Amino acid sequence: MKDKIIFITKVLIASWLLSLGIKYSEKLLVLAPTNINAIVIVFTPCFIMVAFLSWKYWQDIHNTAIKIKEKP
Repeated sequence: MKDKIIFITKVLIASWLLSLGIKYSEKLLVLAPTNINAIVIVFTPCFIMVAFLSWKYWQDIHNTAIKIKEKP
């Protein structure tokens, strides 16, 4: 139970920091309001998550194959 509370707290803090970063970075990052910029901003988190999950999936498959080969 304690591990779940710690995990939820970490997620909340990370979300809060990310929202503060988005809120206050608008003055530092000036973008023209075009369709391409909007598409890039909307789909970038999705592509990052797909890349991360694909990498983790590949690692799991690779590690599982190694473990299977090591068993006598």
